[in-house]
Amino acid sequence: MIHIIRTLGVAWVGALCFLFAFVISRILDKFTPKLNEYKPKWVTFLEVTMQFAIIGAIIYGSRILIKKIPFPFEGTAGYIHSQLGELRSLPLIVFIFMFFQTKTQAKMKFLAN
Repeated sequence: MIHIIRTLGVAWVGALCFLFAFVISRILDKFTPKLNEYKPKWVTFLEVTMQFAIIGAIIYGSRILIKKIPFPFEGTAGYIHSQLGELRSLPLIVFIFMFFQTKTQAKMKFLAN
């Protein structure tokens, strides 16, 4: 029983990560300037660096927020949701953020070439 509840806990965290990251990343992408290939590459590099700094701070805040959202099955069969390992790192949220940051992706591809 505890394994089923733990699996539901992982799914809960995954769904929260997706919802939060999708909404916030779409908002950030609207405010992100488009790639300007005529700018010096170092300026584009600085823009991407600042975008990652902002994303890092948002992910830090989202970890705190997601941990505070109550899990519906907390305490069932002795399950303690706060001990779930996925709440410590939330690697999924990083992937989702970058997946929907289309302007940042374009800048990174430009810098890689």
